[in-house]
Amino acid sequence: MARLVIDDVDEELLARLKDRAAARSQSVAEIAKEIIVRAIPSRGTASDAFRKIRALTPPGPQADSTDIIRQIRDE
Repeated sequence: MARLVIDDVDEELLARLKDRAAARSQSVAEIAKEIIVRAIPSRGTASDAFRKIRALTPPGPQADSTDIIRQIRDE
């Protein structure tokens, strides 16, 4: 596993991280990793992306794009 070192952390920010870590009985490193993971989600698979896009598509029959293009062209 790789290491990450962050220099010049603001004292107030570090104090907040330490407070959060203590409240959760975790280390500052564990809290920092959680924050980074939430900020930069994994890419997932192509199947995951397809499911997300499909969920945005309304149910029912979909229009044929050829018909839509012809309609716009003929206007």
